[in-house]
Amino acid sequence: MNREELDQILEQLDDEGGEIADLSGADLSWANLREANLSWANLSWANLREANLREANLREANLREADLHGADLSGADLHGADLSGAKNFYLLPVQDRRGHAFAHAINTDGGWRIRAGCRDYSIDEALEHWSEAYEGDREEGDLYLYAVNWLKNKVAS
Repeated sequence: MNREELDQILEQLDDEGGEIADLSGADLSWANLREANLSWANLSWANLREANLREANLREANLREADLHGADLSGADLHGADLSGAKNFYLLPVQDRRGHAFAHAINTDGGWRIRAGCRDYSIDEALEHWSEAYEGDREEGDLYLYAVNWLKNKVAS
């Protein structure tokens, strides 16, 4: 799929996601889909390596088995998205009570990066940030520590 074909598919989508885009298996590693409305899109098996999906609407999108290595999902709406089997990506098992974006981890060329709200940490930086010295809500810090340790164990195996 080239840029022109992708543009044609995206132009067919209306603002309310009335038509479902089927981009399954597409190589979108080059794509800048920042702020795109891809709700309900079928992106299964897609190569989204390094894709800019910042603030994209991915509600209910099918991202099964998609390769998200290095993708920028900062601020993306992933509510209801199917990420089962997604490669190089973990949605962390923590819910931020302040309403920040979902915490997730992306495998990058520089190692795993944890993104929680506006924060972007390596695993070691995240463990240090939410350690006992954390000055924020201790209960919330413990939830994040649990999630980061869960990730650390997951990627080590």
